[in-house]
Formats: sequence, structure tokens, C-alpha cells
Amino acid sequence: MPATVTAVVGSARDVVVVPASAISDGTVSVVKDGTAQRVRVSTGIVGATVIEVTDGLAKGDEVVLADLDADLPSGDGSQQGTGGFGGGGFPGGGTPPAGLRMRG
Repeated sequence: MPATVTAVVGSARDVVVVPASAISDGTVSVVKDGTAQRVRVSTGIVGATVIEVTDGLAKGDEVVLADLDADLPSGDGSQQGTGGFGGGGFPGGGTPPAGLRMRG
């Protein structure tokens, strides 16, 4: 009989988190003066879908989650995959604190 086991090795509350897809090479894109700029961040606990940011973001920073100028997939069937989304994140929380806005 197959079983799935999840071991929690770390947890955090009231922390700044961003989707894992927003971090690339230790940086995130933040909107400053109407323009997206790369900002270096330090990370903490890594969840399945979100990552704790310990330094580099300030209250009120707008983190860019997607390139809104990029073409959307056509949906013509040329892309194949199994689909679905993974679960996870931080046990017991991991929502952005008041003042940090995510853009996407």
C-alpha cells in the first residue's frame, strides 16, 4: 500500500514570502518609479511554493510575478504536459504581511 509522508523541518510565522517562481539567481523584480528593477534578496526557509525573504524587500515593495508584456500561449495544443499544481508552502502561515503587495 503506497503512502506519502511529509516531514516538516522548519516553519515560520509573520515573515515576508514570495512565490518561488519570483526569485531568480537570488533576485526578484520590484517596481520602482514605474519600472521593474532586479533587487538582490537573502532567503530563509524554502517551501514547496513560496520562499521566505529575510533581507532585500521593504514594506510596500511591489514584487513582479509575471512578465505582463510577454505573449500568452496560444492554446493551440502544441504544448503538452501533465498539468496540475503542487501544494505546500509554510506550515501555519506564510502570507504576505500588510504593506507588501504582490504584482502579477
